Amino acid sequence: MAQVDNKRSIPVWQESILLIVTAMVMAIVVKAFFLQAFYIPSGSMEPGLLINDKILVQKVSYWVGQPHRGDVVVFDDPGGWLPATEQPVTNPVQRALEISE
Repeated sequence: MAQVDNKRSIPVWQESILLIVTAMVMAIVVKAFFLQAFYIPSGSMEPGLLINDKILVQKVSYWVGQPHRGDVVVFDDPGGWLPATEQPVTNPVQRALEISE
């Protein structure tokens, strides 16, 4: 005798929306707490980092510790010394995530 599966499934379009929303929430959480991409706009870090380099910064190391000699420190530009035109954002996903900051 065959058993009837009484599991309730959601339509494909609802499942797709749920998947996209879950992925976006996970991406925002990862960017906020674990890993973030940055753009090097000037030559102040040469020869280690060049103009237009892109780096990934992991944030977990500094939850319990302090920066050490040789670490690259990333900070927000509080003084506005870098014009927005020097920070090209060509990726639409990156543009959307910057809006959420």
